[in-house]
Amino acid sequence: MSGVGQSVALWSGDGLKPLNGSGTLRGEKLTIAISRRSSFVRSLRVPNAPKAQVAEALRVTAGDYLPLDASEIAFDILLADDVNMEGRAATLGAIRETELVEVNKATKEAGANANRVVPAAFGSLLLARRLGLRDCAVIEMDSGGYCVDIIKDGELKYSRVLKAGLSEAELEKEVKRTFAAAECPPAPVIGAGGANFSFTEQSRPEASATYLADPTLEFHLETPDAIRAREDAVNRKRNTFVYALTALTAILIMDLYMRHSDEVAKVRKLDSVFAKSMKKNTDLLNLEKTKGLDLQSKGTVLKRAFEPAQRLTDVMSIIANDAPTGVWLNGVTLERGKMTVIRGTALKSEQVAAFVSNLAGEARLRDVKLVFANNATIEQKPIVQFSVQAMAVGNLPLSDQAGKAK
Repeated sequence: MSGVGQSVALWSGDGLKPLNGSGTLRGEKLTIAISRRSSFVRSLRVPNAPKAQVAEALRVTAGDYLPLDASEIAFDILLADDVNMEGRAATLGAIRETELVEVNKATKEAGANANRVVPAAFGSLLLARRLGLRDCAVIEMDSGGYCVDIIKDGELKYSRVLKAGLSEAELEKEVKRTFAAAECPPAPVIGAGGANFSFTEQSRPEASATYLADPTLEFHLETPDAIRAREDAVNRKRNTFVYALTALTAILIMDLYMRHSDEVAKVRKLDSVFAKSMKKNTDLLNLEKTKGLDLQSKGTVLKRAFEPAQRLTDVMSIIANDAPTGVWLNGVTLERGKMTVIRGTALKSEQVAAFVSNLAGEARLRDVKLVFANNATIEQKPIVQFSVQAMAVGNLPLSDQAGKAK
């Protein structure tokens, strides 16, 4: 499948499922693919800096790009070669920290070792690279619906999940809408996991996530505690070396002093050199200890996201997709930082209730509320006119009104 000797297991929120390899997890070195419903993928521009510095800055601002607080997520960043005046192209992948803890616990209980934890959508990127395609869409079916990933200029730009039960014509229409939402021109559509439709250029029998075993993908989701532990280990090793070097310097100087007591002047000069060396080493230690705080301080001056936590077009798509048969949407008022108001007409009140229930079940919406539902008649046909309001998660105002008032 992937052409590399490492097993892949899929995490979909209810356990690990082997995708390739021996079929058992015990004793395996795993790449764990996080399902699209449990992970977040976002394309963005970041400062053209080393990955460690970019990641340090995003620890403060990552919540601006996702419908979650920065304190709730574990993330990593995949940097691209594309650099322009706005910065460097990158793909941000994230998962709730609490769920990542569950993934690590399940991996340990299965007797396996997780080499990497990656959003499943990155498998489509590796599949496209394997096929030599820089622009394409990858579609496949999972337990919750159809997954569509957009690859543009050799990078993962967009990922979404469509509800199950769509006809082939509806699927083709949704794929075209996904290209438009990702601001990408139409490109070849590849079926993965055996997905084969009239609009797919070719079909692959294996799931796209099996390609995540490719070790060239420099991406790994870790909890903040694990990152801090790893950085502390590096700092301890560096500090140990500095202390050992300082001690060795002291020993050499003392030995020189004892051997050449008749050259006191020279020894005193060496003492001065040693004192400067000690100060330099101490400054180095202090610099390493304050490095994290310094980077966080720099991160606070970065501009807020020049894109919202979730696009308004995504919210519109969710609202439209959740409307059952027999419900017509007459208007949607969607403003930044305000409640979304949906007005529509239905044939039956049960259809209105189903629509409200569908919206309430969306993770991207909260505080879903039916404002009114009035019976009316159009050309002697009974109808129900209704209004629903909800708040899109992460729909922050473009400006901080409270800050302006202050």
